[in-house]
Amino acid sequence: MSESRPPNSSSDDPPPPPPKDPLAILDPDPERAEAAYRELRTQLVRFLEWQKCQDPEDAAQEALARGLKRIAQGADTSASGARSYFFGIAKNLVKEGWKARKEELLDPADLERHPSSARHVEQVEAGIALSECLARLRDGERKLLVRYFTEDRIDLCRELGVTAGGLRVMVHRIRRKIETLRKNGPAGGQRPASIV
Repeated sequence: MSESRPPNSSSDDPPPPPPKDPLAILDPDPERAEAAYRELRTQLVRFLEWQKCQDPEDAAQEALARGLKRIAQGADTSASGARSYFFGIAKNLVKEGWKARKEELLDPADLERHPSSARHVEQVEAGIALSECLARLRDGERKLLVRYFTEDRIDLCRELGVTAGGLRVMVHRIRRKIETLRKNGPAGGQRPASIV
């Protein structure tokens, strides 16, 4: 049984020469090819994030490097298209063992140990604003709020002679009052950062 070959083709024909610029497979115009490359990289990173790849940025870069190297060596991408070719490489990287990203919860202690300067400034400003608002509350409101968040709420309900729902309503009203104080700002009229 003989193979079907395109006319004017023989088994001795060399493969087509690799492109001088591998990005030309994305677009013949160099500027558009560069933009297409950046978009493809972003899509690969997103795809690898969805696959829970340990380091999607590195895996995307590896997929692009392998694909461009193979294209420079003459790999044919015409059957599925260049984008599909790169996504196939990315899929294979996941199968090869690019470790799945572990779902990790953020530890608030880590954030406190290494605060960013902007977050630290915001926390300080919010703390100052909260202190100012708490100082403007009545003494009983301030003590109730502190006790609500630091003591056993069942014992607090018994002591005050209210239900758990009644206690929540009392605390909710105090928090609304704090928010109103925050919106109105301190005595100087300057509006503090969000505190509640």
